Amino acid sequence: VYLHGAGEGKGATQGEGATRAYIGNRVTAISQAQIQRYFGGFAWVLVPQSPTFWMDNGVEQLGHSNQSIYSPVLKALIDEFVAEHADRIDTDRIVVAGLSNGGFMTMKQIIFNPSRYAAAYPVCEALADAFISDEDILKLKDLPIWFTHAKTDPVVVPDDFVVPTYERLAKVNPNAHFTYWDKVLDHTGTQKNADGTPFEYIGHWSWIPMLNDECVLDYDGKPVITDGKETPILEWMAAQKKA
Repeated sequence: VYLHGAGEGKGATQGEGATRAYIGNRVTAISQAQIQRYFGGFAWVLVPQSPTFWMDNGVEQLGHSNQSIYSPVLKALIDEFVAEHADRIDTDRIVVAGLSNGGFMTMKQIIFNPSRYAAAYPVCEALADAFISDEDILKLKDLPIWFTHAKTDPVVVPDDFVVPTYERLAKVNPNAHFTYWDKVLDHTGTQKNADGTPFEYIGHWSWIPMLNDECVLDYDGKPVITDGKETPILEWMAAQKKA
C-alpha cells in the first residue's frame, strides 16, 4: 500500500485522474521486475488517492491537528481490497508506505491498526513527534519499520518529526531502521550538474533514493543486515512477514 504526497491527491491534480498518485513520483518502480522479484515475482501495488489531502481533519485540508477524516475510510478500503482478492494476497506480508503527506498517513495507519501490517516504510513523514504519545510508540514496538529522510528537508524539518520519533522507537523496537541522508543527490548518473557532479534535488525529495532502492545504511551509518547480508530497503521490505 503506497500513500501519495500532497501534490498527488485528487484536489491537487486538476483533473489528471487517479494515475497521478501512481506515476507522480515514480511509484511505478515498485512494479518493475527487479523489485517484484524480491516478492517472488508477484506483488500487488495498491495506490489509493485522497479526495483532498491525507492531513484533512474536516476543518483544514492541510491541518496540523494530528487528525484525519481518512484514517477509518482508508482502513476500510484496504480491508475491502484484501477481501476481494483473498485468494491471491498473503495477509501476513502487507506493507504500508507513503511520502510526506502520505508518510503522515502511513504513521496514522500503523498507529491506528498496527496488526494489519508486516512492515512500514515512511518517507519524509509529516506526523510531528509532539503528537505521538508513549502509548503510540509502544503500539509500534513489534512492527518492522524503516524511515527515510534528508537533513536538508525544508518542508518537513526532521528534528521536529522523524528524528525524535525514531530515537524513541529505537529504544523499544530492534527492527526499527532509519536512513538519514545528508542531502538528496542523484546516484544513477543520469542527472548531473554542468561540471559533471551529481545533481542535488530539493531535500524534501528523499523518496528518490528510496524508490531507487538505494537506502542501505541505518541511522548509525552501518548497513542493515538481513539473513547475514546487507539489504537495501525494498528487499528488506519484501522479506518482512508478520509473526
